[in-house]
Amino acid sequence: MMFPESVVASVLALLGVLLFGIRSAWDSRKLPRDHSAAELPAALLAIGYAGLGAFMLVTIGYPVLFILGWLHILTHSVLQLRFPGDTAVQLAGMAMLAVGLVLVFWSLRAIEPGALTTTGPYTYVRHPMYTGYVLAFAGLFPLTLDLLALGPLLAVPPQIAVVRYEEAVLKARYGTAYRAYAERTGRFWPRTR
Repeated sequence: MMFPESVVASVLALLGVLLFGIRSAWDSRKLPRDHSAAELPAALLAIGYAGLGAFMLVTIGYPVLFILGWLHILTHSVLQLRFPGDTAVQLAGMAMLAVGLVLVFWSLRAIEPGALTTTGPYTYVRHPMYTGYVLAFAGLFPLTLDLLALGPLLAVPPQIAVVRYEEAVLKARYGTAYRAYAERTGRFWPRTR
């Protein structure tokens, strides 16, 4: 038995408010400009925007369709999956979304403008904000069990590509301090030694 549609719609509406509202209101001057979207190949950039568009479509569209009473367009389509144990899968998706959001906002709070940030989640990984976004993107599919929710994963390859540019800038800016930091922390996941 799946979660009630109202629960999924509420979670996605909250996700939309948190990610788009708070993230947009965050002091963007605090975020370093270590890369430019123009540095990415055009095809990769287009794929990234398609993934972000799919993320917005799911997080905004699902609650809007629920409010309008048209959610059956999604939930009764061939793209909607149903199987035994689907509630456990949806709980896992909700947990992935929650962990991803916490990681994104914890990363934002830890950033030290004009300095190499090595505190907060940056103690464990060099790019925790990207890890948080990937967890949030990946959590949409198990939560909704709708194949359309796989679309946001298109944004992952461009994010990984941006990391290469950021790391080159950070190496040039912080030299041996960044190299030492990179040796003791994982790029997206904590190092296990």
